[in-house]
Amino acid sequence: MLFGKVILINVYSVLSSLSSDVAETLSQDTQHIAPKIGLCLAGTFILGSLCFANDQTLGILKGGFQSFTTPLPATADQWEIRKTELRKTLKRLLGEMPPLFTPEVTIHSREAKDGYTLEHFTFDNGVGDTVYGYTLIPAGHKGRGPAILYNHYHGSKYKQGKEEVLTKAFSKLDFATGEELARAGY
Repeated sequence: MLFGKVILINVYSVLSSLSSDVAETLSQDTQHIAPKIGLCLAGTFILGSLCFANDQTLGILKGGFQSFTTPLPATADQWEIRKTELRKTLKRLLGEMPPLFTPEVTIHSREAKDGYTLEHFTFDNGVGDTVYGYTLIPAGHKGRGPAILYNHYHGSKYKQGKEEVLTKAFSKLDFATGEELARAGY
């Protein structure tokens, strides 16, 4: 279910093209968050491929659901056609997306950590719910730079949620994913 949740989270970003509008309209205090939102798709496909890299049984998922695969387009024109088809399918399956809006981000705290600064933030998602999150900024970083939007898993353990990025949440990893990414400059 991890990959499905990651995809659904990012579907909204793809359909609404949130990142470009957010980057232009966020205040100076919160502008550094926008690039992280803009790279969510790269993070989705990287994390998705890592999650399933060793899985040779793709085709039928737990619960009998068929896995989703799509061939890599050979050209940019083919991608534009495929992107239109995918958006139509997503719209049919998920319905209309909420109208595009610019979230007002509130940063509640900043904490200097080993190799990065941790910010706690919230924003209204435009349909009445508050989104809670962290921004991990590499130490000494100024201005724009590479970023990763980490889409967490909680498996109905909602207290785990965003904490996963700061803890050793996966048994096969001996480090906290978000901390290591921030220390590496992302």
